[in-house]
Amino acid sequence: MKRRRRHIVRNGLLALSALGVLGAVAIAVRSYWKLDELSRVNDLGVTESIVSFRGGVHLARSGTRGANRGWTWDAYTIEPDTDWEVVYLNGVLKFRFLGFGWLQDKLFNSARPFGNVKSSPLVPWLNATPYNAVIVPYWFIAFVLAMPWWSRWLVRMISRIRPKPGTCRQCGYDLRATPDRCPECGLVPGAKKKPRRAPSRAVA
Repeated sequence: MKRRRRHIVRNGLLALSALGVLGAVAIAVRSYWKLDELSRVNDLGVTESIVSFRGGVHLARSGTRGANRGWTWDAYTIEPDTDWEVVYLNGVLKFRFLGFGWLQDKLFNSARPFGNVKSSPLVPWLNATPYNAVIVPYWFIAFVLAMPWWSRWLVRMISRIRPKPGTCRQCGYDLRATPDRCPECGLVPGAKKKPRRAPSRAVA
């Protein structure tokens, strides 16, 4: 019964993980032709925003002069070959690597390192100083959501390389209650694989 429940929970987590990864991939693809912006202004006049743009999620806080309002959502069409310059008017680029990024505070030249500005900024109200934005790429989000898949593979690889005493050398299952056979993968501890025999050739 416990084994069945464990299988149900595991399969449920794998299914949710797969749906999450597919969702992240779908939103990532959309982020290259549509900018989705979710924002609000809190009681202190600070604009808080979540922006899906160019393969990443942008989490930002800016300004201290907006009128209080709740969360609103908008979408904008992105022109080809545009980069972060259509979102950010203010800030110093502190870090950018593999889709991760961090911008903060002062003015910066939008022509460097972001390339040519081919359209007016899409969401200028998100960029009042003081400004702070962190960008997390969708590939990393998909990687985290896929953890039930790759962590299972990783555990199996580690258990094969260095199995713990009393565990299955193939899947890492605890064999203290069932030392004669692994109930998870069916491996018999101590059993050796039978060598394959070469096919016999008929003598002419």
